[in-house]
Amino acid sequence: MYVIYYDDKKKPIGKSIFQLLEYDSATFNYDTIPCKVGNTLLRKFLNKKITILIAGNIFATGKSFDFNKEIPMSTIFSVMNKVVNALYKSNKTINYTIFKEFIPSNKNANLLVKKYKYIQFHIDDTMEMKLNTSWKKFEDLLKEFKTKYRSRSKQVVLKSSVLKVRELTKEDVEENANKIEDLYQQVLKNSNFNIGVFNVETFIRLKEKMPKYYFIYGYFLENELIGFRTLFKAGKVLEASFIGIDYTKNLKYNLYQRMLIDYVEYGIANKMEKINFGRTAETIKSCVGAEPVRMNLYVKARKKTGKFLLKLIINNIRPTEFSLRRPFKKIHYK
Repeated sequence: MYVIYYDDKKKPIGKSIFQLLEYDSATFNYDTIPCKVGNTLLRKFLNKKITILIAGNIFATGKSFDFNKEIPMSTIFSVMNKVVNALYKSNKTINYTIFKEFIPSNKNANLLVKKYKYIQFHIDDTMEMKLNTSWKKFEDLLKEFKTKYRSRSKQVVLKSSVLKVRELTKEDVEENANKIEDLYQQVLKNSNFNIGVFNVETFIRLKEKMPKYYFIYGYFLENELIGFRTLFKAGKVLEASFIGIDYTKNLKYNLYQRMLIDYVEYGIANKMEKINFGRTAETIKSCVGAEPVRMNLYVKARKKTGKFLLKLIINNIRPTEFSLRRPFKKIHYK
């Protein structure tokens, strides 16, 4: 759902996005909850579906709105919460609301806690990589890597050299829809938490409506599609989006690592300033130069009875621990 905000003169001053998602017991990996009591209670409460109103896009990293610069944050949160209240009245099934996402240094987000009674929490860090304007090709980046990481990247390219990589057209996606779905499902099975089901039809529509900004690349082994990656070009920012991987071939051909390198190579070639790699696989993403950025989210239960379950879930959220790699020479970090 897209919302446009207007001033008294009926001129647009801002926009935001909201999503409604349903979750149930099949969504969670209970093995990640160390507390047996919490595990049992969570299973009990999640027997029924939970509807969550997301102020933002659950499938992408970043905040949920964009307003004119002169509009104060207090006004933004006020009008967005009016939308939340209106949606509450029209949809009695909504149990929780989440505002996503804000960097910790954004003090304005504290208004959500103080005035609107939201609870702050965070999940896994998002991984970002700033690109140096002096890099004209991937080899320029490698020159700034320590020997170990430079050799590792070259080895990945060598092992994956038998793969054919090409951009997929709308017709390619339609023809390979079942295979693309299978590859994406394999990635989901390796995740602790399924944020939602993504329909392959969405890929087709994005290719149709945003051909200059949305791209899908397929990875082929002897004409067999064994992986894909997608991306958005948002100005000077490259958004690494959904991927699909055949895990039976991933290690042999360094498929996922090759995808990460291809994202970086694409960003350099297209003069991007930054790559948003998203969450998960933090260690391997840091091997190509990405660094973690903590993002805060804010959640509130619609009813008082929902606060218990909310606190139970938040108290058991454990951001993934990972080993941060530093591939660049020290001079790069100064």
